[in-house]
Amino acid sequence: MTLLGFVSVHSYYIMKNQTTIEHISRRPYEVRIDFDMTGHNYEIVTTRGTERLWDVGRAQNWRIIMGNNPWGWFLPISGSLGDGCVFPFNDTVYKHVVERARRQRELLNPITPPRPIQKCWDIF
Repeated sequence: MTLLGFVSVHSYYIMKNQTTIEHISRRPYEVRIDFDMTGHNYEIVTTRGTERLWDVGRAQNWRIIMGNNPWGWFLPISGSLGDGCVFPFNDTVYKHVVERARRQRELLNPITPPRPIQKCWDIF
């Protein structure tokens, strides 16, 4: 009975692509959105607690964690897909987060209109 509960809860975590700590905490994430490759042009955006950035659907979540081979799900012969450091984002949630970063950038750093160029005769 205990084993059934353990397997059920962790199967749920796999299908949601989250850890036990993520499930319990419900804390929002701080996500860094880079606007270019320099590393200096970025915004930090706080996600909502309900936004699951790494939840890409039950079947895909299962494959990411458990691998493509069903035999490997019960016999841990091979590992999961990927390198264990980089994971795919949910495209819809990612687009919302990037859009919020753009709006945040516009609100916090409004673009000031350029000064008109002074002509030579305006200076004297």
